[in-house]
Amino acid sequence: MSFYLEIFDPTSNPWEKVKDEIIDLENDIFGDETFDEETLKTGFENPDNTIIIMRDGDGRAIGYAWATPAKALYKEEDDYQVFQGREASENTAYIYSLGLRKEYQGKGLVVRLYDALNQSLLSKGYTRLHRDAEIKNGLAANILKNNQGKIINNFEHDSPYGKQMFIDMWIPFLFLPSIHHDGD
Repeated sequence: MSFYLEIFDPTSNPWEKVKDEIIDLENDIFGDETFDEETLKTGFENPDNTIIIMRDGDGRAIGYAWATPAKALYKEEDDYQVFQGREASENTAYIYSLGLRKEYQGKGLVVRLYDALNQSLLSKGYTRLHRDAEIKNGLAANILKNNQGKIINNFEHDSPYGKQMFIDMWIPFLFLPSIHHDGD
């Protein structure tokens, strides 16, 4: 199985060019809990965000990871009060979304996608990572288990998606194969 990782650059690759495949990808990954088109558009057009798209050998988008500056996110109006009381420094990113198409799950590819996101964030000067992870499906427990020694803080909270765990951690430093930069 071949795949490659692409750093999405909104200045050379406009939202309209990737819109249909990202919406299809989002629906396949998250079903009824998908982001609406306006949220995706805003995220993909923001040059401050870090977005990695994983593609198969044929160029089809099979997953993506999206991180945003946490400090900016926590200042936004939060209808669900999920971010209420959270603080972050300039060197903290928040994982807004990360996932793979269902047929690619369970093959170890999400680790490659996550590592590529971390590598890109480190290159931008981020050292800490915040994220919320579902408790019911075991994601939060897996993150805690696989990142022992990097966790700074974590706590459970309610969200529109059910019980979640907020995780504050150091970004792991890894060396990966090269990532394709969009427009290269």
